[in-house]
Amino acid sequence: MGYSRYNKDCDYYIFRYQEAEKEKSQKEEERLAIWHAKHRREKPVYTYTEVRQMLEHGDFSPVPGYDVEDREFLRSQLEKLVPDVDEEHKGAG
Repeated sequence: MGYSRYNKDCDYYIFRYQEAEKEKSQKEEERLAIWHAKHRREKPVYTYTEVRQMLEHGDFSPVPGYDVEDREFLRSQLEKLVPDVDEEHKGAG
């Protein structure tokens, strides 16, 4: 699922990242890609736990290309991920 895609008004491509050869992961191992247009070659991917920590601390500086002006946008997009992952893993483990 994509949460954000590059366009003239958005420098981020944010989506759930799955490696084809991996089986379904535990909730804490779920991955979210957060790619900034100017840093897309780096292809950073974060775990569910790392995303929760960024949200809890309001610190998105681990994201290459992050600028303080992007804070609310990133927060709003990442806040969509957490309930999606929680719902998918409801009742598991």
